[in-house]
Amino acid sequence: MGERVLIGREAAAAILNLSVPGLIGQGRKGWRPFPIRQGHRVVYDLADVLEVKGALDWLCARDDRQGNPK
Repeated sequence: MGERVLIGREAAAAILNLSVPGLIGQGRKGWRPFPIRQGHRVVYDLADVLEVKGALDWLCARDDRQGNPK
């Protein structure tokens, strides 16, 4: 098993196309990566962030196919 790649809040928010408060708050269907606390720092596992991004992209594509507004 490889080592986890940890990224900061700003990088995770940029990947998910969210603001940092949007990353922290509740969003669509609760799809948010799980934060990892390191003292006062909060970081995210890159694999988790990419998994959430894939799920959100799939949900958006599904809504577009069904003609539902975002």
